[in-house]
Amino acid sequence: MFGHRYGYADPAHARAFDAAFATVDQTPAAVRDDAWVHADVLASGLWGDVRGHATSRTLPMDTGAYLRLVRTFGPFRAKSPAAQEHTLEVLAATLDALGGGTVLDLRGFLVLARRG
Repeated sequence: MFGHRYGYADPAHARAFDAAFATVDQTPAAVRDDAWVHADVLASGLWGDVRGHATSRTLPMDTGAYLRLVRTFGPFRAKSPAAQEHTLEVLAATLDALGGGTVLDLRGFLVLARRG
């Protein structure tokens, strides 16, 4: 099983995006522990020999690339077209205030297990 989490390399950027998302989302997304995939597989009780592997890398993104990425997220896609447009406007303004881009902290989690 594979899972991932998007974060921001710069804590100031993380705060700026938290504030931006808070203005457009009535219900903030749940934040899960970095190792949530591993914990879920263990908690199921269905698997043995559970091993986890984590990866991390940074990825610079300009405004256009970041907005294209956001368009792929389920919570964004569930919004009405007007709400999507508003979200993109807020995020673009946030990115502009940060100098036209950000650096993502991408964390991936691979869990290998055997059927118990």
